[in-house]
Amino acid sequence: LDNVNCCVPGLPVHGTFHFQNADNISIKTLDDSIIISGEVYDTGFFGRNLCLIKNTFQKFNKKYLVLPILWMYNLLAFPILLLKVKKINPNIIYSNSSCVILGGLIARILRIQHIQHVREFMDKDFGAYFLLGRSAKKRHLLNSYKVIYVSNAVANETTDGVQSNGKVIYNGVKNPKMVKNNYCFDGNLRLGIVGYIDKSKQQDLAIKYLARIVAKYPGITLHIIGDRKGPYKTYINSLVKRFSLENNVVFHGFIKGEDNIYDKFDVLLMCSKNEGFGRVTIEAMRRNVPVIGYNAAGTSELIQHKIDGFKFVNYDEFEDSIETILNFPDIVSTIITHAKNKSDSLFSEETYAENVYNFVFEDLED
Repeated sequence: LDNVNCCVPGLPVHGTFHFQNADNISIKTLDDSIIISGEVYDTGFFGRNLCLIKNTFQKFNKKYLVLPILWMYNLLAFPILLLKVKKINPNIIYSNSSCVILGGLIARILRIQHIQHVREFMDKDFGAYFLLGRSAKKRHLLNSYKVIYVSNAVANETTDGVQSNGKVIYNGVKNPKMVKNNYCFDGNLRLGIVGYIDKSKQQDLAIKYLARIVAKYPGITLHIIGDRKGPYKTYINSLVKRFSLENNVVFHGFIKGEDNIYDKFDVLLMCSKNEGFGRVTIEAMRRNVPVIGYNAAGTSELIQHKIDGFKFVNYDEFEDSIETILNFPDIVSTIITHAKNKSDSLFSEETYAENVYNFVFEDLED
């Protein structure tokens, strides 16, 4: 069931309901709310309160109530921050994230050159939207003296591509203390997915694909690194039970230290469709851990399919990647070597720092 246009009886509205992974759906109204029952994940109806039961979710967050207080705090703090910056009298103001606009505003008021580092989509990855709209956000970003993007995907989404005052500089990842030099991929392959548990990371997709691949390779396991309580975690737990994968899925929670994380599995899955960059992809490459990544956004820029990793957009491509890893060790060894060499060369902290410094100061020699 997907993208169902509904006229809900009793409500003077027409809405589009977007259901993913839905079974046995029933919809009815109660006062000014909509009740959706059944096994539902991700509804896309806006304009009415949602009262959800059983395994459903998408409801108003009480945290939104504090937003007016935060806005007032920003208004009060802004003149204080402005005076402090004026006292320091810097040559450059550098904003390290696009989710905060104060740096750019202060730079314009004080007529100081502003460097904007755009690291995120905001809407696609964090569900956050610029209050004045996309065009206003684009103007704000491009009003900076220079703009740094973490990927072409982020540039395309935020400012319709890299503009004349911008440049893509990929993030740097610190040198690993542990690198896997002895690796063997067999029927007991350990897949891993790293990141906080959230629908944007698509742990559910990893579980669904696992349910299909274990029919052929029952020894394969999925190791989920990260955590976050909430409806989505309840949902993926229900998937594990539905597909009888209790012996194939391991929830590790958060693990301290990158080297400890990548010791838990043999192959990294990057299932997110909206990674601005994808730091864990590079962390894995630098540790000789092959990556199977969703062919979208920043991930698609980091991986060349079957050259230094694997890319997929559907199950058949995912399965082909697994088959290659299990049955063609020479090819996989070459892929791991290429990934290691590329990541060490292009994505080290030293290379990143040098690229940022050169771009920021190339016209500021004085």
